[in-house]
Amino acid sequence: MTSTPSIQNRVVLLQKVEGMQNLRAELQIRLIPEVTPGSVVIRVLAATHACSIWGLSDIDIKPGDSILIAPATGRHGSAAVHLASALGARVVAIGRNHNNLSKLAAMNPRISFATITGDTARDADTIRRACGGLADAFWDMSPAGAASSTHFKSCLEALRIGARVSLSGGAPLDVNFSYVDILFRALTVKGTMMSTPEQTRRLIKLVESGILPLGNRAGMGPVRAFALEAWEDAWNAADQRREPGEIVITPQVPK
Repeated sequence: MTSTPSIQNRVVLLQKVEGMQNLRAELQIRLIPEVTPGSVVIRVLAATHACSIWGLSDIDIKPGDSILIAPATGRHGSAAVHLASALGARVVAIGRNHNNLSKLAAMNPRISFATITGDTARDADTIRRACGGLADAFWDMSPAGAASSTHFKSCLEALRIGARVSLSGGAPLDVNFSYVDILFRALTVKGTMMSTPEQTRRLIKLVESGILPLGNRAGMGPVRAFALEAWEDAWNAADQRREPGEIVITPQVPK
């Protein structure tokens, strides 16, 4: 029987922000030993999940909640789907790539998906059907190019009265939000840029306990590993990569 490994080291991980030349504020991440046959590989907790924990925590996602995640097929969106499911929520992954969405849904029976087309009313109906009714929450991390996307309004129309909305993306000021929908649905809208120390500790505990698997066990996509001395290559790979998966740094040369 193998017990959960204890924390052995710490590292300061700097994560690049899409569309910005400066690095995000330093994020302290613990190193977690992963036991493999014949060796111990130290893996860094994926910072991608840290981009999800702050918004999901701020809208208090709990077991049994239903949540809409959009866009869900990129690196951050797919991590949010993964994390929300680990928190015990029923997740509807939303996007335009049917193939990638179906792969996400195959990860966990609590994950369903809605493929949207740009028809606001039809997409809202598709989302409601995938959710089995109206959702409790909506998490969004739209990039700047998604400002004109119709998914904002479609998702708002699929929320119950009193639902919570988390905005963690980089869309400009003018987005397709409905004032009336927010008003009459009594929605709580929260914008979040960075996680608190407590939220980061919560994420670490999820990994330590095995509730949130990382690496190949997560089934989120390919895992690319880099040795510590190749850290710059790892940053560049993380900056260029948009699809689901993980970028990992290890203290030893990956085999």
